[in-house]
Amino acid sequence: ATAQALAGAVGVPLVPVCSLDAVAFAAATGHRRVWSVVDLRRGEVAVAPYRPVPGGVMRDGLAELVTADAFRGLLESDPSQKLVVGDWGVLPEGMLLGIHGVRTGGPRHPAADAVMEVARGLAERGAFPHPDEVRPFYMREPDVRINWTNFRQEGPWPS
Repeated sequence: ATAQALAGAVGVPLVPVCSLDAVAFAAATGHRRVWSVVDLRRGEVAVAPYRPVPGGVMRDGLAELVTADAFRGLLESDPSQKLVVGDWGVLPEGMLLGIHGVRTGGPRHPAADAVMEVARGLAERGAFPHPDEVRPFYMREPDVRINWTNFRQEGPWPS
């Protein structure tokens, strides 16, 4: 909502950028397939593969919510040379050992300059939605749900 308000006030397009994309862009290599990892807690990570292209990377598959074991399976089934970036430190110790062609690297988190570069590339191609259509991208349900019906009937404070 804050980004929508700022974009509307300034009169510029709002270009949403996924953390996986920003981390992968900042880690781009000339030859390795990049696997971006974001820790989603509860023993799960978000992952997405990217292939190197001139000037950066391009997503090469869907973003997935997986366990560490499932991620290992994805890496083992990928015959290419791989660079795992992002929150790979949350994976169980030694999990990446023995997988052919895997290296780890940075960045660990998306940096503002990487977010800006990804957004700039999207904006130059006109690949941005109307500001009212921008929504957060959550890969799973939240830990807690507010019972809005009872909350609104009772009010936020006891009488």
